[in-house]
Amino acid sequence: MIPSRRSHIANAAISLVNLVDPTHFVTVTLKQARSITSDGGSMSWLRGDDIIYENAYDGFIRTISKSIASNGSWRRYKRIIRNAMTIEGGRNGERNHLHIVMRKPDHVSEDEFRSKIMDAALGASWFMQGDNAINVQLLGERPDQVSVSIYSMKKGLDRFYIAG
Repeated sequence: MIPSRRSHIANAAISLVNLVDPTHFVTVTLKQARSITSDGGSMSWLRGDDIIYENAYDGFIRTISKSIASNGSWRRYKRIIRNAMTIEGGRNGERNHLHIVMRKPDHVSEDEFRSKIMDAALGASWFMQGDNAINVQLLGERPDQVSVSIYSMKKGLDRFYIAG
């Protein structure tokens, strides 16, 4: 018997929760394109794609991690925030956006963690800015973690990433 897509995603979500043990679910709206100015002064538009969005996500996680890590810890481990991300959208008129699950380090307060997330988002050139561009939700226990992980993977695993 071939497992259904639903059980495949549910199993992946449970594995993700076991790996990350997320405390937060972050949704980030992405720019669909942005203007690039050449050295000569001419402007052109660059459309976003999965590689660009994955790099933006990676930089976002690195910025948060670096801002809350001690210098020695950062030099040794780089990414100290456990996390994973799914890119969603870009089809049928749906805006590209990221669903990120991440674990807040124990030594960081809730307010400080949210502040670091928002500061990192402000500096990300492919992230939309404004009131509704980023949403940070505190997760409850394991059922919430699994539900959010399943929601993040609802369209499949082909656009799923773990920052490494």
